[in-house]
Amino acid sequence: MDMRKLAEDDPLIRNVEKDPGGEELSPMDPPDAFEPPAKEAVPYEQLHPFLKRLVDDHRRIVERLDALDATVAKVEAGGLSAEAAAALTEVFAFIEAELAVHHRREERRLFPLLRERLIAVGEHSASEAKRTGVDVMEDDHLTAVKQAAVAIGFVGLSSRLPDRKSGLIALASGVRQCKALSEALRLHIFREENIIFGQAQKHLSRPELDQLAVEQG
Repeated sequence: MDMRKLAEDDPLIRNVEKDPGGEELSPMDPPDAFEPPAKEAVPYEQLHPFLKRLVDDHRRIVERLDALDATVAKVEAGGLSAEAAAALTEVFAFIEAELAVHHRREERRLFPLLRERLIAVGEHSASEAKRTGVDVMEDDHLTAVKQAAVAIGFVGLSSRLPDRKSGLIALASGVRQCKALSEALRLHIFREENIIFGQAQKHLSRPELDQLAVEQG
C-alpha cells in the first residue's frame, strides 16, 4: 500500500476545499515569512553570551529537526521500521525534555523583561492587549508542544491498531504532524534569531543581560 497515496486519500483531510487554481502554501514558507519587514538580526559574534547560548540551543534543535526530517522521509518510503520508530522516539524524547527546557529559559527569564521593554518603547500592537513579538513566540512554543503531542499520539497509535489500513492512516497523520512541527519550529527559530534576539540586544542593557546569564547558571 502506497503511504503517500494513502495520505492524499486520508478521510480526515480529503474534504478540505482547495482553490484548484491557487498556489498551496506551506507553513514553512508563508508569503515573505523569511523576509520580515522589521528584521533586526545581530551577528552571532556580537551577541551577548546569554543570547549566544540561546542560539547554541537552536543549533542543537535544528540538528534534531534534520534527523526528524530524514526519518520521516524513510517512513514515507518504506513504512515504520523498528529503526525508524527508535529514531522518532529519540527525537520526541528530546522535544519533551531539552526543547521544553529551552522554552522555559526564554519564557521565565528573557521574555517577561523584553515584553515590558517593547511595550515601553511602543513596539507593540495597536490592540488594547498590546501584543508584542514576544507573545507570538510564546504562542509558537505552545503550538509546538501540541503538535509534538499529536505526532507522538498518531505514530504510537499506528503500531497498535489491528487493522493495517487504519494503522497506515494513523501513521500518515503522524507524518504530517512531524512535518508541520519541523517547519513551524524552523520558522520560529528564524524569527527569534532575526527579530527577537536583536530586540533584546537593542532594548536590554548589558547589566540586565548579565543578570539573565547569572540566573541561567
